[in-house]
Amino acid sequence: MTGGKEQKGRAGFTLMEVLVVVAIFSTAMVAVTDMFLIANRAERKVLGREELAATARVAVEQMARGVRRGSIDYARYADPAEGGPLGLTDTRLFLSASGGGTFSFRRSESGCPTGSSPCLLVEENGETASLTPEGAVVEQFMVVVNPITDPFVSPPGSVVPQPSVTVVLALRSGSGASAASVRVQTTVASRLYVR
Repeated sequence: MTGGKEQKGRAGFTLMEVLVVVAIFSTAMVAVTDMFLIANRAERKVLGREELAATARVAVEQMARGVRRGSIDYARYADPAEGGPLGLTDTRLFLSASGGGTFSFRRSESGCPTGSSPCLLVEENGETASLTPEGAVVEQFMVVVNPITDPFVSPPGSVVPQPSVTVVLALRSGSGASAASVRVQTTVASRLYVR
């Protein structure tokens, strides 16, 4: 009779051990899964930020190259159909290419890829395209043109500054914990000398 009781007690103890082991294993698996998900979310955020930074750098470099190789289109800023005169800060950049073409950059609510409104549009000789990819939103696009009037129409012999442009571009993508944002700024001077 004692042997049977011992056997029953031993079997119960083994079942208890199994339950404890399963509980510890489950807790460990939940912790490992949480760590994996947190690491995965952080990696997606870093990759999103890197992609946004690359997009912003390409857009700003395209504008800088346009300013260096061409000139600021002061006449287009004066056109009321284009939104009025150039202010101290603006959301448009109008340039003239040295070969005679025109192009512009502007923040726009229309003509954007899906989920990317507002976006950054580039227009070259009447053709418009978005510089921001699907899912990227332009939080800020600011242009500071110095001087705000065409320096090359000033009286002969006057000292005028070489035109320069400062561009500030802030992009955002994603939402929640995986949201990423980046801000890029550069200043570039025109290399066109019309003295």
